[in-house]
Amino acid sequence: ERDMNVRGAVHNAVQAARLLGGAAILIGDGAAHPERPLTSVKPGGIKYLHVFARTELAAEEADRETDLASPDFGKYTYYTVKQVQGGREREVKIHASRLIIFNGAHVPTRSGWGDSVLQYCWEPIRQAESALANIMALIGEAKLDVISVPDLATMLSTASGVKKVQERFMAANAIKSILGVTLIGSGESWERKQVSFDQLPALAGQFLQNCASAAKMPVTRLLGQSPAGLGSTGASETRHYYDMINGRQETGLRTALTRLDRLLIAHAGAGLSPSDYIWNPLTQMSEPDAAAAAKLRAETAAIYAESGLVEMDVLRARVEARLKGE
Repeated sequence: ERDMNVRGAVHNAVQAARLLGGAAILIGDGAAHPERPLTSVKPGGIKYLHVFARTELAAEEADRETDLASPDFGKYTYYTVKQVQGGREREVKIHASRLIIFNGAHVPTRSGWGDSVLQYCWEPIRQAESALANIMALIGEAKLDVISVPDLATMLSTASGVKKVQERFMAANAIKSILGVTLIGSGESWERKQVSFDQLPALAGQFLQNCASAAKMPVTRLLGQSPAGLGSTGASETRHYYDMINGRQETGLRTALTRLDRLLIAHAGAGLSPSDYIWNPLTQMSEPDAAAAAKLRAETAAIYAESGLVEMDVLRARVEARLKGE
């Protein structure tokens, strides 16, 4: 994994798939004819792993599998990638067996790709942006000076009166900026009104909550803030978030990674089954909790060994896989 930078390739592929709706990892074995199927990999046969975003891969409808009896029904058999060599551009045809496909958000049609996860977030983000911009505009109106002028309507009925009013308040504003006082004339009255913003934080928080819901993550994680409320730890929201990610791992990643693992195992010349792995826990346990969990797993393994319900080779492989994962 380290030599081939597998984790980096998978990370980039998943990131591109979620952003653009799809991505693929090209299994490079140095073949002169990449349009031919990749039937097997010899030890040391994989030379590189290249990540391509959906926008870099093209497929024609004529290359879609239409046989209902085929496990690849609805999928494309070939993809093309543009390559530039010596200043000249050419298209390279690649067989689908050489690509590990990662899809974005699920779409009901057989388009060969998914959808960008941002499609569900655009509208809530736009609404939150508009709401926050309006709130920012209101901050400048937090305090308003109100001056009552006798016969103001009469003065504004003529052009000369409008000019006098403008000059009068421009002069008053200049004096205020210099001396810090507001001058009013005979018969005028002045008062300051303050706008209440008590409900604005809750309103802004609701729009941000909508963004977090669209992104399917807790708002505390989206904003990088601590949970609000007396005694609130956010543990429940975090647990639901991790459960969702675990479901995404099982339904979206395991199929792709099983194929990739099978090829990497053949490349390494190891005699392992690609199913001999489990997902690392998303939560980080404290040392006492981790020790207690390890002790419980060891006791469980001992019970299985004594009962004979599980073959020793299978049990040994499971325990070794767990220890390596730790």
